[in-house]
Amino acid sequence: MIWLTAALAAPPTAQGETTLAAPPDRAEVFIVNGDDEPGYPSTVSLGVGPIHVCTGSVITPRVVLSAAHCSGEVPLEAVVQFGSVRFGEVAADPEVSIGIESAALHPDYIPLGPGTVGEFDFAVVVLAEPSPVDAVFFRTRPIEPADVGTVLRSVGYGIDETGAGSGIKRSASLTISDFDEMYLISDNADNGGSNICSGDSGGPMYATLPDGRLEQWAIHSWGDVECRITSGSTRTDVGVDWILDQVEAVHGTRDLCMANGRYDDDVCDLYCPLPDPDCLPVVLATGESGGDGPKGCSTLMNRFCAPGIWIALLLLSRRRRV
Repeated sequence: MIWLTAALAAPPTAQGETTLAAPPDRAEVFIVNGDDEPGYPSTVSLGVGPIHVCTGSVITPRVVLSAAHCSGEVPLEAVVQFGSVRFGEVAADPEVSIGIESAALHPDYIPLGPGTVGEFDFAVVVLAEPSPVDAVFFRTRPIEPADVGTVLRSVGYGIDETGAGSGIKRSASLTISDFDEMYLISDNADNGGSNICSGDSGGPMYATLPDGRLEQWAIHSWGDVECRITSGSTRTDVGVDWILDQVEAVHGTRDLCMANGRYDDDVCDLYCPLPDPDCLPVVLATGESGGDGPKGCSTLMNRFCAPGIWIALLLLSRRRRV
C-alpha cells in the first residue's frame, strides 16, 4: 500500500472553504505502507526528458487517459513536442518509451483554486505508435451509493513514505469513503493510512469485476497538503462523452471493444456492446441438434438470438484488427 500526488488542495476549513496548497516539501511528507508494483502494465508514466510529470492509463492502443491539472506542471505544447509515455516499473528506465502525437484537455476543466477543488480533471494523450500493452476499459455507468465501501486499487509513480521515490510504480488499496458529483473520496482512516500523493496525478483507480477484468473508475486528482487525510479522484463516468469523443477521433469508433480489437482476438468477450464473432463457436456448442437455428441462446444473455445477429457476426468477423 502506498501514498500516491497531484496538484494538492488543502482540506476544507471550519468555514467549509478549501484553499490551494503548494506540493508538500518531500522531507515533511509522512507516507506509509508503500508497495512497489511490478504489475498493472496499463499504468504508465508521462514525462519530459528524465522528469516524471504525471501518471496515466492506457484505455486503447493509442489513447492514454490522465489528469488535466498535469498541464500546470509542464505546458501541454511542451509535453507533446518533448514528452513521452514510459511503460514499465521505473519511469527513468522504461521498458518501452513512445512519443506523443497530440494531447487534449476537457473543455470544461476548472483547475484547483481558492474555494474549489476543480472540475472535469480529464486529459488524454495520443501515442505516436500503438501501445505494447493491453488497455483497461473505464467505467461508463454512474457511481451509486452502493459503491461506497468498495476497495479499489490505485496505481501511480508518486513519492513514497520517505517523501522521495517519485518515478517508481507503486500501488495501494483505497476504499471509496464517499463520492460527490465529480469525485470519489478516499479517506486515509479507511485505508490504513494510505492515499495518493505527489506524482500519482492522472493515475487510475481500478476495480476488479466479478469476471476478473479490471475497470478504471477514477483518475487521481487532489489530496490534502501532506497526503495524510483525504483525496479526491475524478469519476470516469462524468466524462464519458468527451473521453469517447477522443477515442472516436483516433479510432473512428466509440466502441471500446472495436477500438481495442476485441471482436476478433480469438476470445469470446460477452461484455462488448455488439456480439463478438469469437462467441459464435461457444453459442453453437451450447445448442441442441435440430431446429432452424442455434439453440442455447438463453445461456448467453439472449442477445445472440436477435434477428440479423448472425449476419452481423459474420460481417464483424471480417473486420481487421484495430
